[in-house]
Amino acid sequence: MSELLFDGETVQCILNEGYSPKEIYDNDTTYLDSLYGKLYQAGLIFYFDTRGTGLIVVPTEPNQYTVWGFPTTEVTGADGSAVGTGKQNTIDILASCSDTATVAYRCSAYTLGGYSDWFLPSIMELNQMNYKLENEGFDAVVPLIYSWE
Repeated sequence: MSELLFDGETVQCILNEGYSPKEIYDNDTTYLDSLYGKLYQAGLIFYFDTRGTGLIVVPTEPNQYTVWGFPTTEVTGADGSAVGTGKQNTIDILASCSDTATVAYRCSAYTLGGYSDWFLPSIMELNQMNYKLENEGFDAVVPLIYSWE
């Protein structure tokens, strides 16, 4: 599929001009797959629904290494697996374990491009991320995500 749109400009150029993924989709629905892997709001688009909401992932690895969690800490909740549940899962993890050395804390405290409400993906968000971005030629991405509306 060609990525040309709006008098020959690419999808990435249109996003850079300030158009939203929803505006691009509404202009021409055939460009939906062209949105994946493009930079938008400080991350790479990997999920978009036709209502105009979507998910992006950090395009580079944050310069922080941390532990995933603590095996002796019981986490209540954080069991959502569907797309759209990662944010609540992260909130649930933080409510159960406020240690600043965990990946959930580091993710929630992360700031990139002026955006500071990053969260860990649910399993289905992670699957979407891998599927959509591998199809765009990305080998690996850091699983910190952000949603826009």
